[in-house]
This record gives sequence, C-alpha cells and structure tokens, in this order.
Amino acid sequence: MTWALVDPLAGDLIGPLSERDTAFDPVLGRWASDEDFWIRRSALLAHLVPLRHGRGDFDRFSRFADAMLEKKEFFVRKAIG
Repeated sequence: MTWALVDPLAGDLIGPLSERDTAFDPVLGRWASDEDFWIRRSALLAHLVPLRHGRGDFDRFSRFADAMLEKKEFFVRKAIG
C-alpha cells in the first residue's frame, strides 16, 4: 500500500460516507486499533474532510489520535499532526 492510494480513499470516500452512515462507527473503531499502520492511518484520515468543514466527530478523532500517540510510524504520526 501507499499513501497515494490510502489518503484519497480514506479521506474523500470513507470520510463522507462515515459522516452519513453511523454503521461505519464500529468499522473505524476496528481500523483505529488494527496492526497495519495504513489501516490505522485510514481511521484518522476518514475524519479530516468533515472536520475541515466544521462538521464531524472531533472527540472520536481525538480518542483515536491519543491512542496512537506512542506509535513511531511516520505516516501515522503525520495523520495525527
């Protein structure tokens, strides 16, 4: 995988879908603790488009980010930042 695939899929597709359908909540919760860092990054990025537009769930994004603060993977840290 690569950020060039993950970022647009997570941010531009999953983000808006998860904002419209609460069925994505448990999926994003699982993604946030997945052992694959690309999946964890996706859980964070899915929140960014709605949050940039003054919508979304900042508390959930913060919980996910807080749980990943100790991770050393560059792409996860970049998504938190």
